[in-house]
Amino acid sequence: MSTIKVKAKQQPSRNALLVRALMAGMLILGAVALSYQPLFAKGTPESFADLVEKLQPAVVNISTVQTIENRRGNRRLPQAPEGTPFGDLWDQFRDRFEEQEAEPRQARSLGSGFIIDANGYVVTNNHVIEGADEITVITNEGEEYEAELIGSDKLSDLALLKIENSEKFPFVTWGNSDAERVGDWLLAIGNPFGQQNSVSAGILSARNRQINNDVEVEFIQTDAAINRGNSGGPLFNMEGEVIGVNTAIFSPTGGSVGLGFSIPSNDASRFIAQIRENGRVVRGFLGVAITTLNEEDAEDLGLKVKEGALISEITTDGPADKSGIEIQDVIVEWDRQKITNSDELVRAVRRTTVGKAVDVVVVRGGERKTLKVITGEREEPETDGDSLSDQRDDDDNNRGDRELVEGMELGRITSDIRRRFRIEDDIDGAVVLRVARRSQAARSQIRPGYVILRVNQNEIETPADVAAAIEEARERGRERVLLLVNVRGRTAHIPLQLETEREDD
Repeated sequence: MSTIKVKAKQQPSRNALLVRALMAGMLILGAVALSYQPLFAKGTPESFADLVEKLQPAVVNISTVQTIENRRGNRRLPQAPEGTPFGDLWDQFRDRFEEQEAEPRQARSLGSGFIIDANGYVVTNNHVIEGADEITVITNEGEEYEAELIGSDKLSDLALLKIENSEKFPFVTWGNSDAERVGDWLLAIGNPFGQQNSVSAGILSARNRQINNDVEVEFIQTDAAINRGNSGGPLFNMEGEVIGVNTAIFSPTGGSVGLGFSIPSNDASRFIAQIRENGRVVRGFLGVAITTLNEEDAEDLGLKVKEGALISEITTDGPADKSGIEIQDVIVEWDRQKITNSDELVRAVRRTTVGKAVDVVVVRGGERKTLKVITGEREEPETDGDSLSDQRDDDDNNRGDRELVEGMELGRITSDIRRRFRIEDDIDGAVVLRVARRSQAARSQIRPGYVILRVNQNEIETPADVAAAIEEARERGRERVLLLVNVRGRTAHIPLQLETEREDD
């Protein structure tokens, strides 16, 4: 029988154990280091000079001349009385004065722009060239070119010019404005106060800014110095790409205070492409009047959804009407894009290709429905000279039913009432005849001539219907109701806080 000898396992020495422990620790630290993302800012560029030298040749000065007719009319001075000393001198002065008054004058202005194509296409703001009789583009080298206006767009405040040359022009390219982050470095180049090719640097201060209640564009905010004359100039990222068109500043002094606003390149490039192709911007059209749904409105309408665009009016035979959208529907999705407020819907519709069929999700009576909408083309709005302040609020001779409800005197719509308030024949409901000055209705801007069509979800035919619907809301513990009203052919939702104590006018 053979014997197998087994060699005993040798125990590692203390030094070996220490080495192994150190190696394991280093491996762990290395793994942690690889997974750790350091939270420190990028270093400030040592200089912008190389980038500026590359970009400046494509930034131009826009000079315009506008002829302004004499708005004061030809004013005439009286004849000098007979026998008056210096009568001949007076007549000479009078003739010269009247001649000067009759002459039109020329207004000159300066702005900025940038070349986006070697063939000489130049981008600037619409307000820089609006009304101009002559447009001159001046390059960084001082060369002047008479510019042709390809097209402009007031809503986006953009314009596209064309200059001609036998040689190719230096140009810059559009960047992706969505890729830039708040805090990233930016460069502005333009002609503030006529100081050609001035450069300023700053950061992207904020996104999605709205100015002057404009919903067409969500602006980029920057603290790079932008002043008068920078309008239409480019805002660059550190790769030398245009990520914004400088358009406006907020300033109590007229100069830069670090609040400049630029049209994002992702919007501007799309608008400019349409102007280049069509001479104008073509926008989608739905044919509705909308407001933003809030929690209180949702509660008044008995809806579970808390966000969306609430429909208050539908244009007859418009895209919404043809698709089956109804008043008090809430649009929560447009072409797979979530809609949380009315501004988002406006932008989404306007950016939709005309004639494109899109899926629209609405909430109606607590149920979600998907409708197919074929987008129409938006026409430029016409100015309506009427204003609500023109409406009379004196008494009338209406002999129909009357109700005093929440500080409002309501009546039936008669032929006299229709003529007085210009209510269309197909509008029925309860008309507001008077509004108490210190009432909640007055605070909600309800005026005589408004026709109440619905209270919450209750359709209105008579003043008594309004009183009953509001009393029902009170019994349910509601502190306010949502009115659907018609004003001069337009409808809108108005929230009305219910009176806690009745106030007499």
